[in-house]
Amino acid sequence: APLEERFAVAAANARALPPPGRVKLLELYGLYKQSREGDAPQKRPGITNMRGRAKHDAWARYVDWAPEERLFSGERIWFSFGREYYDRYGIV
Repeated sequence: APLEERFAVAAANARALPPPGRVKLLELYGLYKQSREGDAPQKRPGITNMRGRAKHDAWARYVDWAPEERLFSGERIWFSFGREYYDRYGIV
């Protein structure tokens, strides 16, 4: 499927760039986990695990999305994020 291939390329390119802001990073994380592993587990990490809770919440936000919808949204976020880096650093 070409959409899956484009998503994989976008994910690989994202790993090569300096980290984005926390909000975009969590959006990308949630879409990536949902597209690769499906719905987030029902059990949320404990109250003392703030990082785990933030990641779980970002992933759980995309529960019940169609696979094509998740991949398209991830690609759209990647391109907006890539444009910011191109404007700032001249790289994509």
